[in-house]
Amino acid sequence: MPKRMTDGGAAAPRRPRKKRRRARRRGLKIFLLVLIPLIALTAACVFAVNYFFVIDTMTAAGSEHYTEAQILEASGLQMGDNLFKLLPWRADELITKKLPYLESVSMKLKIPSGVHFEAVDAQACLIAQTDSGYYLVSDRYKVLDKLETPEGRALPLVRANFGEEIAVGEKLPFLTQQDEKILIDIINYLYDNNKIDRVQWVDLQRHIDIRLMVDNRFEVELGDYMDLAQKLQFAQGILAELGEYDRGIIDVSDTEKAIFEPS
Repeated sequence: MPKRMTDGGAAAPRRPRKKRRRARRRGLKIFLLVLIPLIALTAACVFAVNYFFVIDTMTAAGSEHYTEAQILEASGLQMGDNLFKLLPWRADELITKKLPYLESVSMKLKIPSGVHFEAVDAQACLIAQTDSGYYLVSDRYKVLDKLETPEGRALPLVRANFGEEIAVGEKLPFLTQQDEKILIDIINYLYDNNKIDRVQWVDLQRHIDIRLMVDNRFEVELGDYMDLAQKLQFAQGILAELGEYDRGIIDVSDTEKAIFEPS
């Protein structure tokens, strides 16, 4: 192998092997000086989490439907568990699925060894009538329970195009987004105008023939799903003019005129 020559023609001296070895040793020492403290710090953190952050206090509040013991059991945590076994942002999903009458649950860590769950009960809004039975549904359209009968509850019975897989603890499924939107629009109007307690049932299985029963005396025909708020407001005005002994059909499918057919 030819030697590397300098400008004067003489061979350039090679770097001594000892210097190269010393450089490698120096680099290894620097690496170890960084690695060892890092390992020690990691070990200390793991030790601290497992030794110091051990649960010795658990509390829960906020629910009238479930006891504190039921909420704590649903969390899956026990005394002596690590404080970080259940992450706060997963507590809501885990507990509300096990306890469907809860709308939400927030988890608060009390360092160094406490945890508290604050629960919010779901508010029943309607009863969904399906081929598989009756389901109690919250105002956020979460399925709270399956009922043997809808009787005895002052909530509107809703007949709509629901999905096949209805599960307690999950959101009420609809066949289409349009089915969902129609129901939400009607229910929101009734709640916003404090009329929900006057409605016995809502039928929106056919989008061109939406109907509801008011005061057990008036069947209100809304027609299709266009201008629902305007039609409901129109019907509200007609109802205000009728007497306590009147009953019949109120047709507001045409927003230009209303027809009352007494029965």
